[in-house]
Amino acid sequence: MKIPFSYILRNLWTRRLTTALTAGGMALVVFVFAAVLMLDAGLRKTLVATGSADNVILLRQGVQTEKSLCLTLLGGLLGIALSFPVIATFKSLIGTIFPVFRLSQETLWWQLGAVIFVGVLAAILPAIRSARIRIVDGLRHVA
Repeated sequence: MKIPFSYILRNLWTRRLTTALTAGGMALVVFVFAAVLMLDAGLRKTLVATGSADNVILLRQGVQTEKSLCLTLLGGLLGIALSFPVIATFKSLIGTIFPVFRLSQETLWWQLGAVIFVGVLAAILPAIRSARIRIVDGLRHVA
């Protein structure tokens, strides 16, 4: 059943405080995102303009490695955590067809091992590639 558009508009006007807080929160998120992008652009231009090439390469390489590791581990751990409710739902829906359906401890260890392997691989490969780039070429690429 779809909610009529007129009901949505009426509800926005009735709950003015909630609407204002939601719009303000979304505006703050956009503002913070824009501020971070401006900070990144300014920092990048400053580092390139001062000619400290070592800082640019090290900053880029370190950030890429940490970001790859953190995102992979976060996503992998979230996937492992979501395995339990998904399997419980699957078991309740199709439990009569597959009477023995459980998540073993061995499967969890394999999942964790795969997450760590992919995270390290995703972090190391770009770091090795960045380390092989000459500093001058790296600055031309960034600028």
